[in-house]
Amino acid sequence: MRSGRLRTRIAVVFQDFVRYDLSARENIGFGDVRAIDDAAAIAQAAERAGAADFLTALPDGYETRLGRRFLSGHELSIGQWQKVALARAFFRDAPLVIMDEPTASLDARSEHELFKTMRGLFHDHAVLLISHRFSRRAGRRMQQRPPEGPSDQPRARFHRWRGLPRLGTARVWRPAR
Repeated sequence: MRSGRLRTRIAVVFQDFVRYDLSARENIGFGDVRAIDDAAAIAQAAERAGAADFLTALPDGYETRLGRRFLSGHELSIGQWQKVALARAFFRDAPLVIMDEPTASLDARSEHELFKTMRGLFHDHAVLLISHRFSRRAGRRMQQRPPEGPSDQPRARFHRWRGLPRLGTARVWRPAR
């Protein structure tokens, strides 16, 4: 598979997400620049991410410039920016979604709502969720450290993930070769 095609099939939400000093529509639309003018899809992505209410309440709605770099810019809270980053990933609608600490900047209520609805949000996507706070994720562990082998064997290495699309336990190990 060519690298360009591969990139279109993966959406990533980084802990240190990008905040573009552009309109809300463009911030979300950068998830898939080929469809950046699809207002309905952008609104749907914002709804899925929990960003639609505050974005539609902005002075010019989705056309409001975000950030304080320009005089007409409207600054969002860090949690609101994170929801915009999530909307960008939803807008891409890729079959694989990698989420690196997707709730790091969300308040407890928003974090709870996101994880409560995550199965529905990603029902037809594979998700790789990276987090340091799995104890707060409905009591289910999605990553475990490899088992320690005898001192004469190298530590077992991770072989593959299984179950992440269902957000279930994901632990499959085999010894390193």
